[in-house]
Amino acid sequence: MTRVRRLTRSVSEPLRMPGARILERQLRRGSAQLGLVVVYHRTGPRRGDDAHEIDPATSVSDLRRNLELLRAHYRVVGADEIVEAVSSRRPGQRFPVAITFDDDVACHLDHAAPVLRSLGLPATFFLTGASLEGPNPHWWEDLQRAVDGGRLHLTSLPELDAQLSRRALDRVPGALHQAMWAVASLPSEERDSVAARLRPLAGEGGDRGLRVADVRELRRAGLTIGFHTLRHYELTTLDSAGLEQAMREGRQRLSEAADTALTSIGYPHGSCNARVAEAARAAGFLFGFTTTPRPVRHNENPLQIGRVVPTRRSPASFAMQVVHALRRAHRNLPPR
Repeated sequence: MTRVRRLTRSVSEPLRMPGARILERQLRRGSAQLGLVVVYHRTGPRRGDDAHEIDPATSVSDLRRNLELLRAHYRVVGADEIVEAVSSRRPGQRFPVAITFDDDVACHLDHAAPVLRSLGLPATFFLTGASLEGPNPHWWEDLQRAVDGGRLHLTSLPELDAQLSRRALDRVPGALHQAMWAVASLPSEERDSVAARLRPLAGEGGDRGLRVADVRELRRAGLTIGFHTLRHYELTTLDSAGLEQAMREGRQRLSEAADTALTSIGYPHGSCNARVAEAARAAGFLFGFTTTPRPVRHNENPLQIGRVVPTRRSPASFAMQVVHALRRAHRNLPPR
């Protein structure tokens, strides 16, 4: 079998799963004005471990097959076009989808960008700009390395001891995720204190991040840059002054690196409420993206757009995830 035939098969097989192709065609015939935004984080040569990694990678092969499926059966648009594309959809037309990536990780340039370029697809990368001048690993990367290296125990971080009910931070499935959210939910000063203590425990290594030249390379590939806030605080935990600063700090520097205005924001940890959305609007952002797993509707608040994290189980599962998300939203639409 030739390479071309293998790629064609990888696109069509997921939608041959029982009911998936039928559902997609049935939904497309209707007038529902719906769309979907997907969000990826890490990509790598191998699929990550969902049980024991805070930020497990989507394999490059899975990413390619997922994006091939979207290109073959949906209308892929830029993230800043999704609301308009949903509102203009007519019966029989493909449902619009947008592709996004979060965080400043080298794999965006090494793995994701080449796949996107080869498929001719648009995507938006929400960056903090924290590593523009040099490596600056996120605190949860330090947490992962500290645990993997056997250098972190609950007694090292009293804040976690209280919030995790003394559950050991070892290879217990789900423990690291629980620890990550415990830290992310702390007030910003306490979270910074934890991050400072994690850095020496993490040891050498870590992701190199994205330099100014890397950001410009993403732009040269035709990809869009959005803002993810410099310090990646959980924005709903900030007071008004802290929230205003988060919307501003580092934005101009990243804008200069990307040589473009940053008009879209991907909220850190995907968390947003009405107060955060209003702060984003006041800061001049036109679009804001959460990780609330819901499709985009025709009357969507452009500053509270939901996004779906693709399953890492298989491209076939991803195909079902997309069509079922649209189907559930379709069932909940009010009569027109």
